[in-house]
Amino acid sequence: MQDVGALFFRAGLLVVVLALPLPAAADWPTDPLVNVPVCTAAGDQYTPRIVSDGGGGAVITWHDFRGGDGDIYVQRLSAGGAALWPADGVALCTAAGSQVSPVVVPDGSSGAVVAWADWRSGGSDVFARRISAAGAPQWAADGVALCTSAGDQSSAAVAPDGAGGAIVAWWDTRGGASDIYAQRVSATGVVQWTENGVAVCTAAGYQQAPEIVSDGAGGAIVTWADNRSGTTDMYAQRISAAGAVQWTANGVALCTAAGGQVNPDIVPDGEGGAIVAWSDSRSGDWNVYAQRISAAGAVQWTANGVALCTAANTQGNPALVPDGAGGAVAAWEDARTGTTDVYAQRVSAAGAVQWTANGVALCTAAGGQQDLDVVVDGAGGAIVTWDDA
Repeated sequence: MQDVGALFFRAGLLVVVLALPLPAAADWPTDPLVNVPVCTAAGDQYTPRIVSDGGGGAVITWHDFRGGDGDIYVQRLSAGGAALWPADGVALCTAAGSQVSPVVVPDGSSGAVVAWADWRSGGSDVFARRISAAGAPQWAADGVALCTSAGDQSSAAVAPDGAGGAIVAWWDTRGGASDIYAQRVSATGVVQWTENGVAVCTAAGYQQAPEIVSDGAGGAIVTWADNRSGTTDMYAQRISAAGAVQWTANGVALCTAAGGQVNPDIVPDGEGGAIVAWSDSRSGDWNVYAQRISAAGAVQWTANGVALCTAANTQGNPALVPDGAGGAVAAWEDARTGTTDVYAQRVSAAGAVQWTANGVALCTAAGGQQDLDVVVDGAGGAIVTWDDA
């Protein structure tokens, strides 16, 4: 999931939800412009992330400045919008230094696993911690170290391992340039792979912006933006439950077209592979492309990806969800009219776009629409939210 704004709304920007009725429960406000408070503690709360608790509610994490520097907190809401844990959240990490940019996945038992960038040692490392359905932090106090190697580790992305633990990927500068590493942590908080992580890609140039999904077999598929050729391309790698990379060393190329490919998002295809979408400047303007890769590491669609949108001006920052039939629904920010709007497109398992060429307009209202997020609707479509000026 991507950023969904501040815990209420960003100053001057109304958070708009498309086709999302409020649950008929007494705890949710009846006024759709009134929000349920997750945290109103002193200081600022930033970068919220949210996942389902499996029972109609949600687990939300954020980094929190009530203590002066950034710490990691988490809260669970019921299906009726009631806080199930202590007011203003449970502290997962209040170690020295700042802890920021948390990411979260369900643990399969109505709790969650949270990972974050951690500055307790002076540089940026990666830590993680599990919280139970009852709101009890698990594992070591202030989290388990997934990587404390030389250099900085940041931009963590996380996927469930299917057994109550998680697999976390990040970009890593231990070798001087930025590479991609990953680590698995069990349901009991024990790291499973090589100390400080398994190398997913250490090719020349830099690799950054990793995104990750489960492969359905205890491992994961990671995608990232890759500069080994001198321009930024799109690559992916599968890593097994045991921490062994499964495809070509340093990853399979999803797109090496002219221009740059950046800002990937990834979803599972339901067959052990994945679909990846990205922002692409091969034509001069930024557009949106996608590619499917099989469980065996073979690209499935047109070389260098299928165009989801090549309209005039700029399209970018795509967000994906699976459509339940081997394809995906993508939404993106779109400036074809001169201001930023929100559009969407569905692509089939075979790589054929399903809706209007260059996408269906979800919002073309005056002002700008940006910072979108998307979830499945359970019927092959999606529900999209955005900030709206």
